[in-house]
Amino acid sequence: ILISVTAGPQTRVGTVTWKGDDALLPQEEMRKFLLRPSIEKEGADKENPVWVGGDLNTGASLVQRRLRAAGYLQAETILLPAANANPEGKRDLTLEIKAGPAFEFGQIGFIGAPPQIDKPCRDVLTSVSGGPFNEARVQQIETQLTSIAQEQGWLDAATTSDYTLGSKGGTVDVQIVMKPGLRYRIGHIVTHEGFSRGSNRVLQAGFRELEGRLYSSADLDLAFRRALDTDMFALLDVEPIRTGQNAQLPVNIKRSAEEATSPLADLRITGEETKPKTLGFEIGFDTFLGPQMGVSYKNTNLRDTGNTLAADLNWSTAGPLGSLKLKDPAFLNTAYAASAGLAVESFDLFEYTRYGTSLSLELSRRVSRHYSYTIFAGASINTVSTDVMTEDELGPDLYTLAFAGMSFMLDHRDSVVLPKKGWFLSARLETTLDAMGSGVSYARTDIRGAWYRPITKK
Repeated sequence: ILISVTAGPQTRVGTVTWKGDDALLPQEEMRKFLLRPSIEKEGADKENPVWVGGDLNTGASLVQRRLRAAGYLQAETILLPAANANPEGKRDLTLEIKAGPAFEFGQIGFIGAPPQIDKPCRDVLTSVSGGPFNEARVQQIETQLTSIAQEQGWLDAATTSDYTLGSKGGTVDVQIVMKPGLRYRIGHIVTHEGFSRGSNRVLQAGFRELEGRLYSSADLDLAFRRALDTDMFALLDVEPIRTGQNAQLPVNIKRSAEEATSPLADLRITGEETKPKTLGFEIGFDTFLGPQMGVSYKNTNLRDTGNTLAADLNWSTAGPLGSLKLKDPAFLNTAYAASAGLAVESFDLFEYTRYGTSLSLELSRRVSRHYSYTIFAGASINTVSTDVMTEDELGPDLYTLAFAGMSFMLDHRDSVVLPKKGWFLSARLETTLDAMGSGVSYARTDIRGAWYRPITKK
């Protein structure tokens, strides 16, 4: 069998025109939807793509869906291609639009929401009142309302809607009913058996404070972020598992009989751990210190305890600087993190020499999604010498300092690693006192802040 194929000239889309109800949407927007399947292909001509009937029919359907999303539920689109291509191989195209009547949201009735979430639910409804009506938007509203309830512990919540569409458009009244069910409390924290012993300890310590509380996605998000702060996990997923049991708590002023016997849901935590050991090298140049190089080592699960060991050794023309830091991200099996660090520095530049050794202790906690603080204290011993400065200019050649202070961070950025919008404010307050009679002491305050706003779309 011999098959002979003759390709012939290639036909492209020529001029696109509109017919009928073409003023309902901007023509540029409609053209974007119509030609989207044709121009999304690799190497496609954005102005005159290759004529493919299937792609153009798909594009016409996208225009129709866009009109129905705008409330024209009976909208239809019809492709009217030119009979033949012109001598340049371009075939003109007309899209006829039959929009039909417009529908929009009328009165929206809503019942069934618990008092704790009634306001945020009604805020969702207020945002759509009077806007274009379509069934997909109603389903989206149902999903939003159900999510609000589930995020606050009503895990069995369901939302339904009832409405009647006329044939001539106009307003559509919608009645929405929420059936929240019972509000759940968190039972136990259950970690996946694949987690290491150290990771399991950190997860149990970070999430344990949620046990016995009413389920809340905000509390869950805070514990989730604390776990990610340890750098031990590449991926975490938390799923509530209904146990079929009920809490047995005493009734008091703040706890109703219904809340005292709330159904329980265990939190099952699954995910993936990062590789605990990393080794890094760096090289650079500083206009004051000259060439620089360094090596760093980090183990986020030291001996499978969940503790982090970090070591750094850096060198410049001024001398070496080394540090060693041990951090327990679940101090005493709580949500606090504690660390101890030792640093040794040798600075020798411009005939001025200083040797310093410092020991520091820190206790930190992430209080909320945006706010965290650290309390620190420590001591350092330093010796200095020079051949060009007088004794009065140099000051004491041996001094020991004790320091203590606090720092905090208020972070509203969309990402800590690659922020595109938002802001943060950090402050550090430190007081340093003479520890052994050298007469050296000072106080220091540092405040930093930044505001991020994108100036381009990408």
